[in-house]
Amino acid sequence: MMNLAARVLGRVPQVCSDRGLSPLIVGQTAEVQARHDDDALALWVARAGRPVTMSGRATG
Repeated sequence: MMNLAARVLGRVPQVCSDRGLSPLIVGQTAEVQARHDDDALALWVARAGRPVTMSGRATG
């Protein structure tokens, strides 16, 4: 998520937080996604067709 945040923001975020929500097992297909959310960047990792496994926010 940090790499995606840096690419989207064009720099390394000053603050980044994340929270694990459910397991992601080696070999499972997953996507890392981001969207602008007010003054921060909302980030998440989700298994293909399944729930979010990690969520986070990046600012700065």
